[in-house]
Amino acid sequence: MDFELSEEQKIFQTACRRFFAKELLPIVDELESANEFPTDFYRFCGRHGYLGINLPEKYGGSDADTITCSILIEEISRINAGFGGTVWTGSMGGPLIIDLGTEEQQEECLPGLTTGERLIALALTEPNAGSDTAGIQTTAREDGDYYVINGSKTFITNGAVADKHIVVAYADKSKGYKGIEMFLVDFDMPGVHVTKKLDKLGWRSSETVELVYEDVRIPKKSKLGTRGLAGALDLINCGRILMAASAVGLAQAAFEVCFKYTQEREAFGQPLAGFQVIKHELAKMKMQTETGRLLVRHASWRHDKGLPHRKECAYVKYYCGEMVKEVTSKALQMFGGYGYMNEFPISRYLRDAQVYTIADGASDILIEIVAREIGLN
Repeated sequence: MDFELSEEQKIFQTACRRFFAKELLPIVDELESANEFPTDFYRFCGRHGYLGINLPEKYGGSDADTITCSILIEEISRINAGFGGTVWTGSMGGPLIIDLGTEEQQEECLPGLTTGERLIALALTEPNAGSDTAGIQTTAREDGDYYVINGSKTFITNGAVADKHIVVAYADKSKGYKGIEMFLVDFDMPGVHVTKKLDKLGWRSSETVELVYEDVRIPKKSKLGTRGLAGALDLINCGRILMAASAVGLAQAAFEVCFKYTQEREAFGQPLAGFQVIKHELAKMKMQTETGRLLVRHASWRHDKGLPHRKECAYVKYYCGEMVKEVTSKALQMFGGYGYMNEFPISRYLRDAQVYTIADGASDILIEIVAREIGLN
């Protein structure tokens, strides 16, 4: 087992770091203030080959493995976690269609994803059903050669700008969660409405909305795959890896600014970094970040090898979510009053960090998954 990056991955990592430091860093405040989907910059990234890297070459991707994808998301999130969330969320729909969709669905949905001209959003969470997916209320009723979709969704990243939604709905409630299916819905179809743009604590350069589907008629060929929600479980696991990679990038950013600040800021006649308590906290922040990165690499490796990885994905998402909240909190303490001011990035880091223990698997749910995976039923 070797977690050393390949030469190609090292080159890619360096290219990502340089590109986003040059192109994203200068506009972070602008994107945060706009609080909307950054269309122009998203497409700019697509033109430079940083979108849809996990798609096949025939659709403009590079067949990148999970480790390479995690490198991309970590490096983006190191500069701006919100935009990192936008990119990783935007990268999830394509592989799901490749895995479950027909050739016709792939030809219809996948072109344009790598350039940023098109986007797919996953519409799963509902106002009364988050972690409890079986509790969703959205339905897809058969009507001749069509399905008629009715329901509402919330916390949908990129939902207002995506060309297509993968809508999770009950096709047959009598079967319980086995009656849940996924459907491809065009955003511009009659009955699809954005009812509210959500004003979030953090990730403000990532747009999140509420949606309503009201008597939306789609042809039966729009059903995605034959395995229902179970077909998306591998995608959910991969999403947790990339969410954890984003947390690692944010923690790395917090460590780096603290390391620099404590070298420059003096108190009682010496730099802050000269005090043992500060040195020890920096050392722990570094260890925590490196541990998270290794867990990301391990879960990615198992995913790419086709080995069982549900437990490892729960590990990594739980650890990195809790870790980034602790690291950013320590960073605020080191900066003192300056950290509380919005002119410094620490306040943004702390706000952005809160989502990692909630989205894509809340910490309490992940602990339950780990308990079951180790035999504590």
